[in-house]
Amino acid sequence: LAIKVSTRGEMDRFSKAIGKFQREDPTFHVHTDEESKEIIMSGMGELHLEIYAERMRREYNIAVETGAPKVNFRETITTKCDYDYTHKRQSGGRGEYGKIIGYFEPIPEEDAPDDGEDSIIFESQLMGNDIPPSYIPSIEKGFRECARKGLLSGHPLINTKFVVHDGKAHEVDSSDQAFRNAAEGAFRNFYM
Repeated sequence: LAIKVSTRGEMDRFSKAIGKFQREDPTFHVHTDEESKEIIMSGMGELHLEIYAERMRREYNIAVETGAPKVNFRETITTKCDYDYTHKRQSGGRGEYGKIIGYFEPIPEEDAPDDGEDSIIFESQLMGNDIPPSYIPSIEKGFRECARKGLLSGHPLINTKFVVHDGKAHEVDSSDQAFRNAAEGAFRNFYM
């Protein structure tokens, strides 16, 4: 059951009430959901939790609202999608340049790792030195940052494989930031 304290001034009393209730009852647990930032109470059923919410209202004079917790949605892709993205930015001085070519593909549910992670796999199939090896971690970081926020609904991406197999670098204008921006641009332009 999600619980919400209506004013910040009541948070001290809320914390005292939660502490007392947890000492009294080992089946009563409270935690904050990291994604939705909601305070979640759990116990032996909805009636059990409603009694604690009512006690907070009566004994501690706290105005609390209860409701169903928000669902933590996830995004994924359904088909393979090729990308070819060039990030160029020139602003008077040293510019930014990074080109990456590859594809995104879904990982089937049965092949997804069961380690509790959201199964984002990055694979570099680069041959030669078109993109220097020192920029590969920046490309991966760009893809992983995008996967953390998703694009369609703002929820994390799961069961997706990012593969880069070609690209190009400029000896002066290429940098870690340029390739990170190229990965983010490829994701934004070709994910939809």
